[in-house]
Amino acid sequence: MGVDSHFPKRPGGPLVGKPVQGLDGQWYNQFGEKIEDTRRDQPRNKDADYAQRFWDKGQPKGFREVMIGNLHNSIKEGENEGVFRCSVSPQGINDTDKEKLSAYRVLANELGYDMGPYQFNANSYIASAKIIKKP
Repeated sequence: MGVDSHFPKRPGGPLVGKPVQGLDGQWYNQFGEKIEDTRRDQPRNKDADYAQRFWDKGQPKGFREVMIGNLHNSIKEGENEGVFRCSVSPQGINDTDKEKLSAYRVLANELGYDMGPYQFNANSYIASAKIIKKP
């Protein structure tokens, strides 16, 4: 059973970066993982946790600047939205990938971008997400 089978169909698509209550009544984050916290008004933000783990592993000098460039290059000049793409494990988005993707999402937010949920393409091993400049 795929992750999408947990979520009700919405005319505007899935909620971006916010928890979603699935058809089974459980709450899920943007990666499709069940949120264990019972407080529905303040769900946990796993992006911050994953991103912190990514940076705690000691990334190469200048890598943050490379990531910033990748985010800026995701939107063509003169446009307000685009698609961010990042290679991931051929088996799908694993914990190491979640750390990297979350670090991109947190950094994008700091730079004034909103990012949608990541979609995994099994043919190209690419995770992609819509990225929009905040007004």
